[in-house]
Amino acid sequence: MILHFSPLTRIIFLSLISLLFLITVSILIGYAFGYRYNFERGIFIHSGSITIKSNPPRIDISINGKNLDKKRINYINGANQINGLRPGTYDVEISAPTFKPWKKSIVVESGKSSEFWNVLLIKESYETTTFPLSSLTGIFPSPNGEKLALSHTKENEMLVSILTISSGKIEQVFSSITHNRPKNWKINIEWSPDSVNS
Repeated sequence: MILHFSPLTRIIFLSLISLLFLITVSILIGYAFGYRYNFERGIFIHSGSITIKSNPPRIDISINGKNLDKKRINYINGANQINGLRPGTYDVEISAPTFKPWKKSIVVESGKSSEFWNVLLIKESYETTTFPLSSLTGIFPSPNGEKLALSHTKENEMLVSILTISSGKIEQVFSSITHNRPKNWKINIEWSPDSVNS
């Protein structure tokens, strides 16, 4: 059985299909550019986003007490980005295993990204090492970050020791009698560029 449509019916049908196509494409383009429909106000609003660059970089994020699905979080240029947020205030918490959580109440504005760079999560506990040094008066890290020059005093003597961070080994490299020094005198240690000598 073959159906025959009148020319008017064909025009109406093609017009409806074209209209539905244009509406769908408009909605998809608007969504891609960050527009969301607000059913309460009956209008389209431009959404905002939150960008967080943290150390450690891989974190769990919850907004208003609900954990975000990893698929909802974009990881771009070392930062976590949550898009498509309606303007308003959000309680954000980021966490990572063995670190204390970071919490903040964040205001998201229409068409803007609320950005938080260099968020440092603090470990829940740190390993401590005790070194047998007398009164410590200064700590001077080497340029390569592998050693520390430590100035300390013992009775009337000023001492300088080098701590190798990886091994925990301390070696005394300098001593001087301090009885002729003024009370407000402070030592300043500068490392050679190769971080071998101080």
